[in-house]
Amino acid sequence: MCPSLSLRIVCDPGETNETVLDTLRFASSLQLDYLSFTMPYPLPNTALHERVKERMNKSWRPPESGFLEHICIFDAEFSETKMKFAIVKGQMMFFMKKRLGKHAYVVVKPFEAITDFLFQRVK
Repeated sequence: MCPSLSLRIVCDPGETNETVLDTLRFASSLQLDYLSFTMPYPLPNTALHERVKERMNKSWRPPESGFLEHICIFDAEFSETKMKFAIVKGQMMFFMKKRLGKHAYVVVKPFEAITDFLFQRVK
């Protein structure tokens, strides 16, 4: 059987704090083998690029090492720090739920409450 994989973009233009948190909750609840989050990248000739091309402040380049080397290349509604916080939060929630199974709620609920509070306050 093939492993189940998912990639989710968080902090897309037009999202709010609540829609980002809803995405993280939903994605981390899926029964997947692997889940990855990324920030939006407006690559040339994509719909996202067309939406934000007037707000571009850097040229895209592929990450060299991967995890958390992502950079925000346009003036977004969320700071790069906030986007990275969301990515780490989502990965941690998924990892805890996957590893702890039915007992995850003991750890995940307090983690989620604290990190939701912090996410909403990060600029």
